[in-house]
Amino acid sequence: MDFHAAPEQQALIDSAVRLLQDHYSQTTSNARTEFDAERWQQFAELGWLGTALAEGNGGLGLPESMLNILVEALAPAAMPEPFVSQVSLAGYLLNAASPSARRDECMAKWLAGDELVALAHHEAREQACFGQPVHTRATARGDELVVQGHKAVVLDGGRADRLLVSARLNDSAAMLLLLVPQDAPGLEVTRHATFDGRELADVDLNGVVLSRDARLEFAEPVATRIDAALRSFALHLAADSLGTAKALFKLSHEHLAEREQFGVKLVEFQALQHRLVDMQLAITRLESLLALARTRSDADGVSSAREFIAAAKIQAGVVGRHLAHESVQLHGAIGMTEELLVGRYFKRLTANELLGGTGVEHLRVFRAQRALS
Repeated sequence: MDFHAAPEQQALIDSAVRLLQDHYSQTTSNARTEFDAERWQQFAELGWLGTALAEGNGGLGLPESMLNILVEALAPAAMPEPFVSQVSLAGYLLNAASPSARRDECMAKWLAGDELVALAHHEAREQACFGQPVHTRATARGDELVVQGHKAVVLDGGRADRLLVSARLNDSAAMLLLLVPQDAPGLEVTRHATFDGRELADVDLNGVVLSRDARLEFAEPVATRIDAALRSFALHLAADSLGTAKALFKLSHEHLAEREQFGVKLVEFQALQHRLVDMQLAITRLESLLALARTRSDADGVSSAREFIAAAKIQAGVVGRHLAHESVQLHGAIGMTEELLVGRYFKRLTANELLGGTGVEHLRVFRAQRALS
């Protein structure tokens, strides 16, 4: 890491580096592509899931930037475990919810690594990430809520033990966030796999009956909290892209330093040196924008820092695309083979650009904030 880290930050980074050294190859593609429950338990035991959660909720009470640094450090693993989506979406929302018996029980199991929780909010595949309408309905019936609706592209939805489902109360504009168990009668989940190994699901709620205590309460409107969680997700996706880009640069530099042509190491060719320099400069630009987004998120919260998160997310897409293409070209025909991590990193960076709001959507956010300032 190029920026100086505080001791507690360095401790998190060191724990991530040790895990990478012990369990993940840094040169060849890891054959393990399925979720590992034991590995997830290890993440919980290390305290990673609770990094940015309040101490009163069982977390470490560290700022958002600390979690962001951890995400960056873990990125080279390209792990199948959904760390970024879980801490950004489920963890953020459970931490923000007011204490209740149902919420506390769910959070305890989530923090212990015993359960996964997925946010089921978006309702169409093609829609943007932020500020989308919710048509799912929760109808009050005595002491119960009857939920009817559809959710699309639910990250971790197929594996989650519980869903955080957004819904409108009756026919009003009031939005609720409901804890729905995966085995609830009337809940149908259709799994899909993404090209980079993440799991998505389409969810149908056909008259799912819940008790009133399934409703999570927040100090702010539910829509505001969901938007903040999505901003957090975008921030951490940018960090994941930065860590992945750095790993790609390292692989590319090492490859050029090892291979020869006409008896000369490839890294000694000036044209290739220039391409490496361009890659390093692109990484530095992203690193600078992400450092600013981290600082502003800690100082003002992720909602108020949306302009800086948008800038980092946009740059992460640009840099990720550039590093991925350059790395494949510098490796030649072997760049997209299953034997090398280059191809997996290429897919991860491509997916990161599409998740958490595309560059076009974040550009609109950035321009709108600039116009107000």
